[in-house]
Amino acid sequence: MRKYKKSKRTGTVCLAAVLILALAIIHISSAVTAFGDIFSSIGAGGSYGLAVKGDGGLWSWGNNSAGQFGDTTRRESLLPIKIMNGVTSVSAGETHCLAIKSDGSLWAWGGNQFGQLGNDTKIERLTPVKIMSGVKAVSAGSTYSLAIKNDGSLWAWGNNDYGQLGNGVKIERLTPMKVMSGVKAVSAGSTYCLAIKSDGSLWAWGLNANGQLGDGTKFEKLIPVKIMDGVTAVSAGEGHNLAIKDDGSLWAWGINTSGQLGDGTKFERLIPVKIMDGVKSVSAGSFDSFAIKDDGSLWAWGLNWSGQNGNSTKLENLIPVKIMDGVTEVSAGKSYCLAVKDDGSLWAWGYNRNGEIGNNLKIERLTPIKIMDGVMSSISDK
Repeated sequence: MRKYKKSKRTGTVCLAAVLILALAIIHISSAVTAFGDIFSSIGAGGSYGLAVKGDGGLWSWGNNSAGQFGDTTRRESLLPIKIMNGVTSVSAGETHCLAIKSDGSLWAWGGNQFGQLGNDTKIERLTPVKIMSGVKAVSAGSTYSLAIKNDGSLWAWGNNDYGQLGNGVKIERLTPMKVMSGVKAVSAGSTYCLAIKSDGSLWAWGLNANGQLGDGTKFEKLIPVKIMDGVTAVSAGEGHNLAIKDDGSLWAWGINTSGQLGDGTKFERLIPVKIMDGVKSVSAGSFDSFAIKDDGSLWAWGLNWSGQNGNSTKLENLIPVKIMDGVTEVSAGKSYCLAVKDDGSLWAWGYNRNGEIGNNLKIERLTPIKIMDGVMSSISDK
């Protein structure tokens, strides 16, 4: 634990530390990295996990207080249980889930206090309900949702307190509303969004208190603004972001209180800063980050109070540290992480008070543990 010199600021410093930890506990990051047109076979939610197996079966485990399993109950499960068939891609929000079926239909269930399910109500759903057709990608924010249709149009609905729906107002939406066209990939942060257009340009909107939009300011944006070019993948976290450019370089910006940017400092960045090369996919957690390099090695950095970095310690890392090899996909949840290896095995580690690791225990894990086999491989059409 960091030691502070006694001063008149001690109370303020302690309060700030408590607030940071509290945010790490209550926040679900976007957790679903936007990999261009790659399907997401895993989703680390607020305190539960989702995984799609090779046969299209969707499995879930952990907390189920809002019906986020979609199995008609609110009972938690410390082991994965099967939810539905025919699924190709998933995304997990704080307490709500989005799934795309093989016919392109979008289904949603779980918490719905802000209309994040998109079914024109605020009533939570304990079973999946169909929302729309012709969908190829989704990203669930904390209490709002984003979807890309086959024609490249981006649609948004749910909470809009900070303009995270990108429609120029702060009024919540109970049904999907079109935001922009020509979108290739999207990632929903806690209260802001990032989208990659078909030309590789990156756009951002919503809350910007820590420079998480990357436009050099701290002013929120109610409509999308262009940030940079040449982007192939992006992931939005609590207040920091990760982006991969077409040369494989990784860039980060936003809040950096726990070293989650990976630049060796704790200074926030209002514009993107280069972190490392040779990266092919990323996932931004609440206050931690994960990257898979071209050789399949998984790297982690940032907050590590529950062992979510997976390197057998609880010491935060200000620069990336290698965790394991042979990884094809990663999803950062609320102080825990899920990863799929090239043999289809699913691994988990970190916080586990609600059984979010899925290993039939409620004990945190400081290193990855295998949970199940046969998880669907991510497929790109790029």
